[in-house]
Amino acid sequence: MPDPGFPVANCSGLRPNDLPYAHGGPIGTGHLKSVCEDFVVDESLGFDCSGQGEHLFLRIEKRGLNTEDVARRLARFGRVKSRDVGFAGMKDRHAVARQWLSVRLPQVADKHWTDWHEEGLEVLEVRRHSRKLKRGSLASNGFRIRIRNVDAPSLKLEHLLDKISRQGIPNYYGPQRFGWGGGNIDEAGRFFSGSHSVKGRYKKGLLLSTARSVLFNILLSRRIEDGNWNQAIAGDALMFEGSNSYFRTTVVGPNDSYRVAEGELHPTGVLWGTGSNEVSARALEYEERLCVDYPLFCRGLEEHCVVAARRSFRLFPQKLQWHIEPENVLVLEFSLPAGGYATSVIREILNV
Repeated sequence: MPDPGFPVANCSGLRPNDLPYAHGGPIGTGHLKSVCEDFVVDESLGFDCSGQGEHLFLRIEKRGLNTEDVARRLARFGRVKSRDVGFAGMKDRHAVARQWLSVRLPQVADKHWTDWHEEGLEVLEVRRHSRKLKRGSLASNGFRIRIRNVDAPSLKLEHLLDKISRQGIPNYYGPQRFGWGGGNIDEAGRFFSGSHSVKGRYKKGLLLSTARSVLFNILLSRRIEDGNWNQAIAGDALMFEGSNSYFRTTVVGPNDSYRVAEGELHPTGVLWGTGSNEVSARALEYEERLCVDYPLFCRGLEEHCVVAARRSFRLFPQKLQWHIEPENVLVLEFSLPAGGYATSVIREILNV
């Protein structure tokens, strides 16, 4: 049985609609992903392929498949081991997704792949590179999303979307991070308590990631409730826009506050793990409270030697555009940096 430090009900209850909103909550309803073509995502890598090397880079378009399904098919077709296939990020099954995967194939002709087709898969580009594609090695994801049967006041919708473009949204981890119905959260609790054994590196990594993500969402939700998720408070670590670099503060000066208000800097929260505290004063009080309220998750991450990191509390959808099509269809177009969730944008606007 999980120990008393694991509040199962509290964690598994933190579904997207249970987390606080930053802009007053959704102003209407709509239907998302009626068909795959309603949710289109296009991945952009953070580098150019060199044109030479033992790794074949394939830009594919997929429908009705998740990224792991595609990786397994590539390994099977290329007659390589699963570890020889790489990808930068996971893409939704119920979408049209264009993304890059790499296959270690030093002696196979590239033309062998250009005509490869399977149901739900198409190869768009083939390139060569010297290194395997690793998780997180992408610059951004571009989205084109159609939400059908929208029932919301037009003026309020325009006002809210304009506000989001200027002020950003909470950088929550989306529900896909936690498995169906949040099941990965409960499984992580059983894993840390010793009542559930986990085999395989991938599964273990998934549960560790789940634990860090839910702790971050809890931390962010508390800052939203206190009205300072988008403000610098004493002791914050402030991250530069468009970067993972940050610096520590003790007393927040007028210049820091101005740059946060302008979107140049963002307050950050801990991704729990081992390492020294990067915050102090009032910001540290928020983070230390996590260890008091969720000791099993915090202790479990430390015992598994997960190294602490930081994540911005705020996310700006870049190049946000929108329009209404006939039959009350809202079309949203924007891009997000690696680690940003389109579902976190949508939840601030509509219940879908």
